[in-house]
Amino acid sequence: MPFGGGYRQAKMRVEGMDEKSSEGIDYYPCGLNFVEILNIKIVQGRSFSTKFNDSNSVIVSEGAARHFHLDNPLGKGILL
Repeated sequence: MPFGGGYRQAKMRVEGMDEKSSEGIDYYPCGLNFVEILNIKIVQGRSFSTKFNDSNSVIVSEGAARHFHLDNPLGKGILL
């Protein structure tokens, strides 16, 4: 199982998008040190942290941000 959580799929949309515009996505649940272990560069925002309630937080790839036309994805709700 990659990244400790296993590959998953779901329908998602960005908060504010029409419900009919939901699209299938692939995602991997991961742990607190995901970014640091894989040495991923965060372009905007932050890594996961115990200082926040991150159980429902996500890290969006640059490709996904472009696909969903998110010029500034920080603070956007992702609905599954």
